[in-house]
Order: sequence, then C-alpha cells, then structure tokens
Amino acid sequence: MPNKVGQRYQITIDKAVRERLGVKPGDQAVEWVEGDKLVVGFLPRPHNESMLGILKRMPRESMEPIEPITDWEAIKERAWVARSVEIMEALEADSRRHREAQAERPGAPTPKTTSRERWPPPTCSTAASRWSCRPA
Repeated sequence: MPNKVGQRYQITIDKAVRERLGVKPGDQAVEWVEGDKLVVGFLPRPHNESMLGILKRMPRESMEPIEPITDWEAIKERAWVARSVEIMEALEADSRRHREAQAERPGAPTPKTTSRERWPPPTCSTAASRWSCRPA
C-alpha cells in the first residue's frame, strides 16, 4: 500500500511489513539509495541475554588452550599494517577505474601512473611504531 510522505519527510511502515521484519518503536533505521529507490534496513537491537555458558556444549578435548596476549603493541601494529594495505588496494582499484573511465572519453588526456600506484604493501617490524612502516 502506498504511503504519503508527511511534512517532516516521514513515512509509515505498513503493519504487515513491521510484523514480518519484527520492527518495534525505537529501532534504528538506516536508509540508502540504490539506483532510484530508497532502501531501509534496521540495525539489530541490543539485548540483555547473557552469552555465559555458550561454549559449555563444546567437548573440552577439542578445545586448544588459548594463550594470553602479552604483546598488544605487536597486535595493534599488525592491524594498522593490514588496514593500510586494504586502504591502498581500494585506492589503487579506484584509480584504475578512474583511468579507464577517462580513457573511454574521447579527447581526454592519458593519466600518468603515480608512484603511489606502484607502492608495495608495507613491511614493519613488530617493534616499530605505526608511523615507522616503510615500503619494502
């Protein structure tokens, strides 16, 4: 059933849709545009259900002992390096798409390859701070 957009740009979610999706008052809605359509998603509600004992059903012999983390700096360093590699890969893919789109336009100048696009993933020692990583 179509709904009218109110003066404050609000719409009403039909009862059948609310019940099917389990939407309750106070739920967080997230909206985005796909093509020329508005898509609305709902974030999961926080719960008070305890997860205590969730692993009790697992047989003890199949579980390996978990070593405590002693070097948080090394873990943080690996996370920074991994994230920087992800970002560089995304930027390089975006640059490639941009160059391809420019090349398809007639009369467009040919873009040059930048040194950043040839940049290899960084290698860092675990003792280094996150700002001392250098390209290999």
